[in-house]
Amino acid sequence: MIKVFNLNRIRIGLLTAMSLSGPAYAEDNSKANKNNKIEVIQVTAQKRSQSINEIPMAISAFGSAQLDELGIKDTADLAAVVPGFNYSDTAFGPPVYTLRGVGFNESSATATSTVGIYVDEVAIPFPIMTKGANLDLERVEVLKGPQGTLYGRNSTAGAINYIAAKPTDNFQSGFKSTAGNFQKISAEGFVSGALTDNLNARLALRLINSAEGWQDSISRHDKLGEQDKLSTRLTLDWAISDTTNALIRGSYFKDESDSLAPQAIQYNPAKAGGVANASWPIFGPILDGSNPDLFPGNGNGIQEADWTAGRNPALDHETKNMSLKLTHEISDSMIFTSLTSYSDFDDNNSQYERGGFGGVTAGFVRDLVNLTPTSLFDSGVDYEDFLQGEYAHYSDDEYVTSDYVFQNGSITSFSQEFRVNGETENVNWILGVYFSKSDVDYNTLQDFGTSTNVNLFKHPASGQVLGFNQLRNEVNQESETWATFASADWNVTDELTVTTGLRYTNDSTDYKGCTKDVDGTAAPIWSAFFGVPIEPNSCLTVHNFPGSDARVDWVYDTLKEDSVSWRFAANYEMDRDTSLYASYSRGLKQAVSHHWPQ
Repeated sequence: MIKVFNLNRIRIGLLTAMSLSGPAYAEDNSKANKNNKIEVIQVTAQKRSQSINEIPMAISAFGSAQLDELGIKDTADLAAVVPGFNYSDTAFGPPVYTLRGVGFNESSATATSTVGIYVDEVAIPFPIMTKGANLDLERVEVLKGPQGTLYGRNSTAGAINYIAAKPTDNFQSGFKSTAGNFQKISAEGFVSGALTDNLNARLALRLINSAEGWQDSISRHDKLGEQDKLSTRLTLDWAISDTTNALIRGSYFKDESDSLAPQAIQYNPAKAGGVANASWPIFGPILDGSNPDLFPGNGNGIQEADWTAGRNPALDHETKNMSLKLTHEISDSMIFTSLTSYSDFDDNNSQYERGGFGGVTAGFVRDLVNLTPTSLFDSGVDYEDFLQGEYAHYSDDEYVTSDYVFQNGSITSFSQEFRVNGETENVNWILGVYFSKSDVDYNTLQDFGTSTNVNLFKHPASGQVLGFNQLRNEVNQESETWATFASADWNVTDELTVTTGLRYTNDSTDYKGCTKDVDGTAAPIWSAFFGVPIEPNSCLTVHNFPGSDARVDWVYDTLKEDSVSWRFAANYEMDRDTSLYASYSRGLKQAVSHHWPQ
């Protein structure tokens, strides 16, 4: 399903330049240290250095010292200090960012975010690639409201721009570490200095590790929630000539932390094919209410949960980024900028628990053969049929899950932006073009194990008992974006500045995907019900049913759109410390979500 969002926002606000020491805010951030003082807050929200009081936009800005004091180590942590910003995890890994209530609750890796994330103005294309972006920062700026006329990717909620610390021409170094609960240790350091007369370098590294998990299993002595993260970035600042400079950045992030387990609230087994509910020995001890501790979701907090015994739900994410920023002074009043970036993300068999159930052993399932209740079907059913595919070969002491996911995938993305900034006596302007291309390949194995929705299914016509445990979802999505944009600040009077911005975007997305059989376990069901011959490990997605030309095949789809977004704002400086602004802006976001037949 393809969803297209557009959003118009009108904002009227009052900006007051507060004497804060350290980085500061255009909005009140009560959790920050307000006792520190500074005269002027400089930000680059409009792609040039300005006082925060000059910009007709709601902005929260934090410097490196403040980020350290607040313990901000990830984009998710900003939710604790930025008003209106929220973060949540999803079942399949990608985070969901929401700003002022505008978000997109989509768990697929192919979906983009309503909140744009940038590092030194370079867009991070997908939310799953944003973790670890805030290493060794000079500051972070959170821009609220639709963005698009200045930043490379359209976003309807806002933008988060990380400004990384830059190389210095004199030698500098630093190191800091913290220790916390669950044996958590965080260590971070950097070295910076000149390599030659015109080349400076900066290397930063962060390690986060916890030797103890914080989630407790409710069925056994086991823990989940250990962290294991590595971030590093190398930045080169090369003064090619007096008028030309190159900023070269390479970064690497790896996350092998445990993924979180869900909390069970209630088990309500349903029978595949609409068969009426009956007594199920596997879930009977849970459903009869004699063990309320098996429903931690009914309590407070998320520390108590459960996951399949013998398995370790964990991430295996690896992200590599390279970017080149070239700036050339065409004249004293005009600068040309080129931003080139390449990103690569790999998901190497990450695992996610989705059932919130500790599972049962294969031996326990086999023992149920002699307890088969005839009330399930008229003819009765062997519980041995629960053990399909690889489970048929499980030893008696191995645990069978109720819902578990394995993910493998890769994302590659390239972007290029060219722009020219200029200024005259009364106008500061920007003209630019932007191009991006991304390729997403993902393979998701859904392991339903003992789920009653897919096991012990009886064909209503033939009476044949069928069942399966696993399905595989495969998707490829290729996207291209072309855009041109312009923005200008018109200094109408010494006190009044009017901002106008316009952007034209052309988006194109090609999609290919299907749900596949795994080792011949699901193919017999599809063949029996849809009358279509299906080979093991082939597509199960049925087209043209119930016609005589019914077939199984990949799903192909293409979306092509163009759009126009704009911004109009006015900023009036009432006095040195206070300004009044009004802003009207329109942003658009294209998002693609996929719903698989199961």
